[in-house]
Amino acid sequence: MLCLACIPSLLVGQGYERFIAFKTVKFFKEARQKAEKGDFAGAIADYNLVVDLNPNHTEVFQARAEAYFQSGQYQEAKNDFSKAIRLNPGVAELYHRRGQAYMEMGYYSSAMRDFERALRLKPGMEAALQSKQAAERKIYQANKRPYANKPNQDAGSQSRDWEGEGWGETRWDQPVAPQGTATTASGLFSRTSTHHYPKVTGKPNDYLSIERIQLTPHATEVSFKIRSPQNKVVAFSLQKPGNPGAFYLSDRSFRNRYRLIGQKGLPGWEKEVKVFGGRSRTFVLTFEKIPDTYRFIHLIEGNAQGGDAWNFYDIDLKK
Repeated sequence: MLCLACIPSLLVGQGYERFIAFKTVKFFKEARQKAEKGDFAGAIADYNLVVDLNPNHTEVFQARAEAYFQSGQYQEAKNDFSKAIRLNPGVAELYHRRGQAYMEMGYYSSAMRDFERALRLKPGMEAALQSKQAAERKIYQANKRPYANKPNQDAGSQSRDWEGEGWGETRWDQPVAPQGTATTASGLFSRTSTHHYPKVTGKPNDYLSIERIQLTPHATEVSFKIRSPQNKVVAFSLQKPGNPGAFYLSDRSFRNRYRLIGQKGLPGWEKEVKVFGGRSRTFVLTFEKIPDTYRFIHLIEGNAQGGDAWNFYDIDLKK
């Protein structure tokens, strides 16, 4: 016999489940919309809410991993791709994308294994084939012999690369150093070159400065800092990639341009940001990769010219 006293509590429980389902869909949709607009920080915040409501959501970890990846947070992206793999172990694209995150961090051997797993799940997958070839080239350049003859192993750096796949096996890997880069204090190699406070011959104003330029294998990241003068407010907004007013990098001769592809630290494209007197704000713009051989570059605010344009000329990458 059904206990009549239990019916209200059953109805309340069903109502709560519907409420959770509604909020999950709402936050996930809003996160997707923010990611499409380039607001990856906002998207990640909403994806976090989805995870809190439903930690077994089948799509959220892949979506959040993509947002982390696009904002340059490759370790977090790798972690979320691993969680997505645990929920969907047969999806080749997840291994491919995690492999790309490994590539960005310099773990080429781990990337290679993910690309090979993607190809086993989806033979002939063109993107994975190209990524595998890129990893082979990187390993060959660093080790001076093909990957198949010399796996990149170092007992000084232990990591479990195949998370959640049931292999039960400990893999060894370390980031591989491109030629000309230095090792860190931990003995691991850095595969990016970083230029702190580069010398700039011509800059637009005193309140805006370039704090750092970082060259990764696939992109160029420029970190800015705005220090608003006392009793003044600095207001600005940025044009999104593809717009005529979007920032771009160029070589010293202005013959070659490198497009804007992303940002982090701002609420979104074309949204006004205010920095009040005596305060500061930092953000990062990501551009296409410039050649490592460049000594000087320019950073230009699209088609904006004149005193209000944020143009930086002759940025010296060797000073």
